[in-house]
This record gives sequence, C-alpha cells and structure tokens, in this order.
Amino acid sequence: MRQTIQGFDSGSTWSSMTRSRHYLNRPARYVRFVIATFNNLPVSGSTIKDVLNKASFRYQIGVEYPYNNTYSNIPNRKPVSFSGANVALYSGSSGPGYILSDIYDFGVTVPAGTYFGLWTTQENALGASSPANSLPYQANGCENYGPAGFQRFQGGTGSSTVSLVSTQAAFNQNHITHYGSTQEGANGSVFTPCMMLVLSDPGTPTVFSIGDSICYGIGEGGLGSGAYGDSMGSAMGNAGYIARWIYEFLKYDNVNLGRGSDGYKYIYDASNWVYRQNLLKLANPTHIVMQNSHNDFAAGISATALLSDAQKTYATIRGLLPNIPILQACCTPDTLSIQKPLWTPNTHYAAGSVVITVSGSTYTPYLCKTAGVSAASGKGPAGTGSAIADGSCVWEYYLLGSPAVQRASNGWGSSSSARGTFNDLYVRTSGSALGNAGYIDPNPALEYGYQEGEPQSETSIYNVTGAASGYSIEGTHPNSYGHYLAAKNMVAYLYGTAI
Repeated sequence: MRQTIQGFDSGSTWSSMTRSRHYLNRPARYVRFVIATFNNLPVSGSTIKDVLNKASFRYQIGVEYPYNNTYSNIPNRKPVSFSGANVALYSGSSGPGYILSDIYDFGVTVPAGTYFGLWTTQENALGASSPANSLPYQANGCENYGPAGFQRFQGGTGSSTVSLVSTQAAFNQNHITHYGSTQEGANGSVFTPCMMLVLSDPGTPTVFSIGDSICYGIGEGGLGSGAYGDSMGSAMGNAGYIARWIYEFLKYDNVNLGRGSDGYKYIYDASNWVYRQNLLKLANPTHIVMQNSHNDFAAGISATALLSDAQKTYATIRGLLPNIPILQACCTPDTLSIQKPLWTPNTHYAAGSVVITVSGSTYTPYLCKTAGVSAASGKGPAGTGSAIADGSCVWEYYLLGSPAVQRASNGWGSSSSARGTFNDLYVRTSGSALGNAGYIDPNPALEYGYQEGEPQSETSIYNVTGAASGYSIEGTHPNSYGHYLAAKNMVAYLYGTAI
C-alpha cells in the first residue's frame, strides 16, 4: 500500500469512490484499516513537510471477499466500522494524521496471497459547496493495459451532486467504471487506506520503505515499461522495485512511504515528517528500508554532508523504534546528460548513427534506422516513435538506448564520486558511521558494467541490455522493466547474512 498524496484533483467532484484490489503475504482474519489524513506536498517553496489536510472529510470502506473478477453484478460488501459507526469523520487540521478503524473480521481466515477488494469512499464535508479539486489522490489509475493484460478489475466513480456516503455506495453499488487502458494512468483517480494492521504471529516480517519518487514507484508504466507494468505497478499491483521485491520475492508485507522529491535534506529534521512517524509507530514494523539519497546528490551534497543528515534521520527512527533494523538502499544511477553529435540538416547519416536534437533545454537522442540524408531545414526528428521520417532518413527515439549516449550526472560517476563514496564507504560497509544494519543494492541489475563487490566497476550509467529504451524513462527513474529487474536480482544483506 502507498501512503503519499500526489495532489488534489477531480474538478467539481466532491464525493468519489475507489475499488482497489489487495492481498497479504500471511493468513489473515482480523485487521484494522488506516486512512491517512495528511499530505506532504511541497511547502515554503520546495520543502517536503507533512501537513494535515485542511478540509473536513467523510469516509466509508466496504470489504469485498472473495474478490470478483468483473465490473458488474458485484455482490454487496461488508462495512468497516469506526467507533461503531460505518462512517469515519475527519475534522480539518486536527488529529494524529490518520483514522484507525475498529477491528474488522473477515469471517474466515483469508489465505496468504488471496485477493480481496476495498471500496473506499471519500467526500469533502462541504458537499456541493466544496471548492474545485478538493479530493486527495494517491496514484494514477490504470486498468487492462494492453500488452501486459493487467486486468485487475479496479476502477472508480465520483459525483458532484450526490453523496456516495449517504447512498452507501461502498457497500451496495454493484458496478464500477474501470480506469482506462492508458499505461501511464488516468490522473487523480485512486484513493485507498494507506495501510492495514493485521493480527498475526509476533515477528511476522513487515517492512516499511521510506524514500523518494523511486521508492514510491515513479517510472512505472513509463517509456520502455513494455509488458512489465503500468502506473499501478506490477500485475499484482506493487509499484517500485522495493515494494515489488518485498511483496513478490521476499513474500513479506510492505507499507510504501515513498514521497517524490523527498530526501535526507528534509527528513533529517524530524518536524518535517511528523505524521509519517506516527504511522511508523502505529505499525511497529519488523524492518525498515531507507531509500533516500538520490535527491540529495542531485542537489550537490557531498557524501560526508549526506552522512550527517542520514545519521540524524536514523536517530529519529531509533528514538521511535529502538530495536528495528534499518537497511539502506544503495543510490541508483543517474544519467541526465547526453553526449553525442547534434543533428544537422542536409547531412548523410548511416544506419546505426546516433544524434541529439535540441529544443530549448531538452536534449533527445535518436537512432538512425534507415540511412539517408536529413531534411534541409528544421530541428531534426521529434517525438517518441520508432519510424520518424526526416528527409530520406528514418529515426527511432533512443532514450538511454545505449551506454554511448549517456553521461553520469553531477554527483554520480565512478566509485570516487559523491554517490560512489556514499554507496561504498557507508552503505555497503558493515560497521560504518552510517549505522545501518544492512543494505539492499539494485545496481547489479540497473547499472551498466557494475559488478557487486567491485566498486571500481561503478559507472552510474543505466543498463540497456534487452530493452530498446533502456531500464529508465529519462535517466533517473527506472521504468517498469527496470523496477522488475532490480527487484528480481536484488542483492541484500543484514550484515553477515544474505537476504
């Protein structure tokens, strides 16, 4: 499950409902649902800081079990209660940042890996007087994406005239409208509980992941994702390489607290993530995976300065959960700069040539598929197609299609770069000043030329093997293929023990 509110949307709609599909990696009968009532959109210019939602909201949750693979003729759901009522009330700008349901009884033990549905209604308490774009959303919805066939039977609905809470749609509406098949998803469409508390055997592994947009899963469904994912993540609905790894390969449960643009530069200050800390205390996980560092290096920080911010963050976590091991993720590649000849008019290009076109501050690489002479004027090939005409040449969009068109961004590079120093001296070194209990490393899959255990092989360049558009959508965020490969081939250690 993902917590982060990506924004406020839905136009004039003030009452909306999401049907979402979920599963747990443990048998479960008794659970409690947690609804987040805060956001961490940038404030004061660019600071990422938790703030309570200002508006007042009403919520309902209906549970669908077993899950029905259809959009219509769906049986009624069983209500979730909050202090004995089937409606949860949130008064704007108050509370701990979440609403906790009563204990919900499925009635039977739901086997591990078995899907169930949540029908979650949220509505602005002002009703028809609500301002435009007042509903928070956590993700862009996608359904039945073509090549992958990710038909999860999820969807949503909304109203600017009728209260879906009053009609109890979460319990009795027998149909849902799917999100559409655009791989990148439909904007502003998904809102669900941010996590569940599950009655289970003590010590059953549950992992909190904390990080930036890569942790959240940005890049899922983007260019080059192919049949490996859409905006909702994998076929099983897990977004980002960390959640995919935890859910699908370790078979543990995960709460994803990834927030785009976040970094140690913000969360070293405990006051910037107060409500995420409240969720952390409430859940009391067995492990934490910390992915932050990418946006810190992008801001030009040195490895030693980053170490100081990370140590302060770790101290905050240990003040809440003293005995929980923290695994630090190695920073992934970043190649936002391109090095290749610029496209020129009236020029003969051989098949296999790579050129760069320039439009403002955007530099885009293209691969020549059919030899010929470029157009007499203009700026060269444009777009993201695979057969772009230019004079008698034919080009293919070639973003990160070869290591030869990539150059490591500032802060990235060899093992002596800021990123390399942090990964090698602190993250991968047992007993380092960072104080992490272990690490995870997605780079053997993602980084061109890198071999685990050989820091001198670091390049900070994205791998491309087997993917025409590489493993990243733009040189920072993995696409779904990259997220999948990183999860599948993860190197991970609790120091002394491979995971």
